[in-house]
Amino acid sequence: MIGARIGRAIGGGIFGTDAAGYHGARLDYPEALFDRLDAYAGGLHGASIFEVGAGTGIATRALGARGPARLTIIEPDPVLAARLGADGFETVNAAFESAETPFTAYDVGVAASSIHWVDPALAHRRARSLLRAGGTWAIWWNVYRAQGIGDAFADALLPRLAGLAMPPSEAADRHYSFEERAHRAALAESGFDGIEFHVWRRERMLSASEMRSLYDTFSFVRALPAGERLATLDSISDLVESEFAGSAPNVVLTPLYLARAR
Repeated sequence: MIGARIGRAIGGGIFGTDAAGYHGARLDYPEALFDRLDAYAGGLHGASIFEVGAGTGIATRALGARGPARLTIIEPDPVLAARLGADGFETVNAAFESAETPFTAYDVGVAASSIHWVDPALAHRRARSLLRAGGTWAIWWNVYRAQGIGDAFADALLPRLAGLAMPPSEAADRHYSFEERAHRAALAESGFDGIEFHVWRRERMLSASEMRSLYDTFSFVRALPAGERLATLDSISDLVESEFAGSAPNVVLTPLYLARAR
């Protein structure tokens, strides 16, 4: 059961406090996801694209490799925005809800593991306002911790996280990205149709130090006071060592929603 929540505003600054750690520990996204996005959008090569909350640019670089004519990054974290700008990306350092973009009729808009940090009443409507009619809106996540899907580590970890404030992406018993009916309804109400839902599954094994580094990138861990944060990370490392002999499974689900602007 989810109790306290981390405020959405925290997403605009918490990840830049350890950008290198975030980039090193987070998994990329399936190439098949970009293939499906490319086909749905009628081609990313030569397209104008905006990306919401690019973080350290994990999805950004995959999009850039597809040859868009324009790729605008809207990133609220000043540290991450500066990092992306230094890498040569057209970057707007602002919250998505109020960002002034250099273009207002994009072919494609995307949000990779970030849209839950945007006010849900505004997120899709704001995206629709930046897209041309017929443009594509794509939102997706890497879900690293889901119970009941055959991930023994995630099942064992849940009791150790009881009482921690969780991010807006956590529903009562699962990541909110899997609430397909609610997402379809929200997209339709905001001016989108042609909605598709896809999920990719990847499985890997992580050492205690790798699992610790991964969880240290999550907002519900980074938001803790220093002592409690270290104790939580120690507990995660201990679980890998004591119950999984130093190498634990990590099942990563990647849900994707595609929608077309009416």
